[in-house]
Amino acid sequence: MDRLIFECVAVAGIGGGLCMAARPAWVAMKNRDDGDNRPLTVGEISTMRVAGAFLVAGSCYGLYAMLTGMPGAEFGAP
Repeated sequence: MDRLIFECVAVAGIGGGLCMAARPAWVAMKNRDDGDNRPLTVGEISTMRVAGAFLVAGSCYGLYAMLTGMPGAEFGAP
């Protein structure tokens, strides 16, 4: 059961990272407080894209490790 949960979390991380990389302005606006209508900076957009790329890469690697049974990805190990 734990394995299924972590695999679902990895797939959700891939989806979230793709959203951050493809639509960084939308994600950055959703992270702001209500009523904050300042224009987005280039730094905010590029930060969202870089964070999304790292999230996708990490989630893909984690999912690959779980599905192939790589050492260190076992469940129930101390």
